[in-house]
Amino acid sequence: MGQRTGNVILTATAGSYELTGSPATFITPFFIHGDACAITGVDSMDLNNWIQRKVIDFGTTIVGRRVYSIVDLVKLRVIGDLARTVTMKPTFAAAIAESVLPRAMEVAALDGRGKLIHRHPPDGETNYLVAWCEAETDNFKVKPTTASKLHKVVAVPHPVIIVPLDEVALDTTSKALKLLHARAQAN
Repeated sequence: MGQRTGNVILTATAGSYELTGSPATFITPFFIHGDACAITGVDSMDLNNWIQRKVIDFGTTIVGRRVYSIVDLVKLRVIGDLARTVTMKPTFAAAIAESVLPRAMEVAALDGRGKLIHRHPPDGETNYLVAWCEAETDNFKVKPTTASKLHKVVAVPHPVIIVPLDEVALDTTSKALKLLHARAQAN
């Protein structure tokens, strides 16, 4: 398919890809299972397991296939990173991933032609999520913080997990858009 001027919308139909003339968004479902795994680093068997156990409930089913948006990929990346690197329960990681979204939408955006732009926050701060399990319970707490306050938040008498919100959102979005660009160039 040739290049078009103007806005693009990303659509998927049973794994085939198509570009049309409407605005692209972070919530447009476009990435199939294999794409989601390649972009986020989540093993295919883990993703299937989490879907069957209802650990994740995002993604849209189109023609019998689950399709993911960029926002879904950011959440999946956080779940995968936490489950893999600190062996966190995927259910806890999924709850933490929900806290990532407001910031993800602040730092990464698409311009009118579907290109990734990095919107620097007005305060110029890099943002993080700090999560920890409460003593003797199966619950955790999540607190957003900035780079300048991070040293205060982690000065506590228990282990904490730090999720680099800005980096995860930008890296995942960038990988997703590179994949789309490569596919568009191939058509």
